[in-house]
Order: sequence, then C-alpha cells, then structure tokens
Amino acid sequence: MRNFILLLIFSWATTQANTRHFAMPMETSKWEVSTSHLVCQLTHRIPDYGFATVTQESAERPHFVMTYYQGISNSPSAKLITLPPEWRKPDYGQILAKLKLKPGHHPIYLKDRLTRHILDHLLAGDLIRFSYQSDLSHGVRVDLLPVNFHKAYAKYIACVGDLIDFGYRHVAKSTFYFEKNNYELNAKYKHQLDRVRRYVKEDPTIKKVFIAGYTDSRGRHSYNNAVSQKRAEVVKKYLLEHGVPAEKLKTTWYGSSKVDANKKKKENLAQNRRVEVLLLKDEIKFIK
Repeated sequence: MRNFILLLIFSWATTQANTRHFAMPMETSKWEVSTSHLVCQLTHRIPDYGFATVTQESAERPHFVMTYYQGISNSPSAKLITLPPEWRKPDYGQILAKLKLKPGHHPIYLKDRLTRHILDHLLAGDLIRFSYQSDLSHGVRVDLLPVNFHKAYAKYIACVGDLIDFGYRHVAKSTFYFEKNNYELNAKYKHQLDRVRRYVKEDPTIKKVFIAGYTDSRGRHSYNNAVSQKRAEVVKKYLLEHGVPAEKLKTTWYGSSKVDANKKKKENLAQNRRVEVLLLKDEIKFIK
C-alpha cells in the first residue's frame, strides 16, 4: 500500500513537472478595455503566452479569442475549467466545456454562450483555466485571473450600452430604388443614408463611399444617363450635407448601360432604377 501511494505521488509530481503554467502574476494582473461606438474589447495579457480577448461588436454577439504568440501545429483537446477563490472552498470548480483547439496563433475561439459564462465566472471571482497537451508532449495550463476584473468589466459594459445598433454588414451595400423619371429620396432611404454617414464617421477603415446611379432600359441613352447622374448626385448631396467628407465620396453613373439582363421584363424594370452605395475599406476595389 505504501509503495502504491508513493507511486501516485511520483506520478503526480512528474505530471506537474511536465506541465507549463502561464498566468499573469496576481500582484500585476489587470484587464485592459478598448472602446468605440463600433466595438468594445476586454483584454487580459498572459506573460510568455499571449493574450485573451472578449469582443463585442455593434449588432453582433460577443466572442472570445485566445491568442498564442508561438502558435500550435496540431488540434489537441482542451478543457475549459473554472476554479473558485480560496474563501469558497470546498467548492472545487467545474469543467465548463471540452474544446478542440485550432492550429495557428488563435487556437481558441468561443461563441457567445461560453463567452458569457467566462464573464459571469470572472465576475464571481473564479479563475478561468484552459488545460491541454501541447504538440511537444507536455501539459499546458493557461489561467485568466479575476483580479482587477470588476472595474474593467464596468467600463466594458458601459461601452456595450453605447454601441450603435447596426454594423458594417448592414451598411456595406445599400440599394435605393426609384420610380420612373424620379430621383427623390423618401424617409426610409434617408434613414438608411443616416446610418451610412454615421458608420463612416465611426469607422476610420472606410476609405471611400462609392455611389453609382442606374436606370432601366427604356428611353434614350442620353436621357437615361442624365437621370442616373441626377440620382447619384442626390445621394451624394445628402451625404455631404450630413457630414461625410467630400474626399471620401466617389460618384459615377451608368444610365442604362449596365441593365441586368434578368430584370428587363416589365415587372422587373424597377429593380434597375436604382442607386447603389458601397462602403469600401480598400480603394483598389473600385468598380470601373
């Protein structure tokens, strides 16, 4: 019996010796917050390993990403574990989830449900641990400390409350349809253009706002060209008057030269009488 106990102790000690533990020292542990009206982030740096980030983008669900500087080359199984503070023992914590890590520098990506669980446990004072076997045959433990979490979380939640209620996917491409020989903007279209100009104001990665006018295939070419120009310029004028810098606006018009062949039928003509507004993060992608 004595030999068996000694064997267990030796096995445990060997396992501990072959396990690499990454965590911020408790006395310097901190959570950093970055804020805007488009995205809020909570970041916890882990010395010699990388960092963990919780991200909440406007009109999207929160997610969690673990960044590992060295990266991993395989896909080991991992456990997401919570460990309670000393004063809550003998509460021994729990396994929140069993995960499959991804090769590369971002081995852990968690969707909103587990992200919210992590935030809740950190608020409760629990330590969050990711445990897995590395591709170098040693154990890895990565800890997220709850120390100094509450103050950062309060700033994060305040930021979430100030996010705009739409994201890039809601304004990346906007299409406005017009009645025949008409180029007036209705209230619905003005509302969408207000979202476009608000997003351009908030997102510095938007390089250009590309505006293109079109007509259907009926009428003279010169007349259609003039109508499509007027429609595009009406949209441009609205954006200019509402604060979008002129240097970010690129306007063109095509008349009936780019009519969709599938929309030439009478019942589909209205879909060609339009203006399209594209928010471009790369000027090289301009439509010629």
